Amino acid sequence: MAKDPDLRTPAEICRELEISRSTFWRWRTIPGFPEPLKKNKMQMIFRISEVKSFLTDQKIMDAAVEAFKGIAAERAASSISQASLRDYFAVRAMQGICAHDDNWGCDIDDIAEQSYAVADAMLRARAKP
Repeated sequence: MAKDPDLRTPAEICRELEISRSTFWRWRTIPGFPEPLKKNKMQMIFRISEVKSFLTDQKIMDAAVEAFKGIAAERAASSISQASLRDYFAVRAMQGICAHDDNWGCDIDDIAEQSYAVADAMLRARAKP
C-alpha cells in the first residue's frame, strides 16, 4: 500500500513550513485548525493540504486580531501605551523573519522595513471582502 503524499507528522510539517515546534502546537490551539488523523497512540498525522488551507484562510487573521484585542485590553488595564494592529502584525512578522535561518537575507534595518511591509499586506488582505 502506497503512503498518502498528503499526510505529514508534526515534525514534517514544521520542516516543510519552516516553523518551530512551538509555533505548530500554538496553531493547534486555534479553533478551526485541522483535526489530526491518529497514526498510533504516540504520534499524530495531519493532511498538509488542510493545514495550508487553514493558514491561508481568514481564520488565522481573525485569530491574530482577537489575540491583539486581548493584548490591547491588558495594556490598557495596566496603562502601558497601546500598539496599533499594524505594529502587532509587524512584530509577528519580524519574529518570523528572525526565526528564518538567513533572516530573508535582510540586515537589521531591512528586517524592520520588511516586517512593516508584511504587516501592511496583512491589513490590505484583511480589508478584502
